[in-house]
Amino acid sequence: MYNERTQKSIYTICNQEGSFVPIAKLDKDLIKIMLQVALLDFEAVKDWKKNSPKDGKQWNAIYKIHYEQNGKRLNFR
Repeated sequence: MYNERTQKSIYTICNQEGSFVPIAKLDKDLIKIMLQVALLDFEAVKDWKKNSPKDGKQWNAIYKIHYEQNGKRLNFR
């Protein structure tokens, strides 16, 4: 008979297998820098989107940055 796994049992297995990598230190400065860079990219894309002609070469960069930032749920409209 099938025995359904629980969240706790899966966590225990992953822990025993060494699947978790311990975080030695939270680098707040690095996080702030990465956030600043992402926000600058976001502002640049908003400007590019407004000012780029439909057949412009910037659309590849706009597309790429849009989908890189999509995980963060940023709105380009």
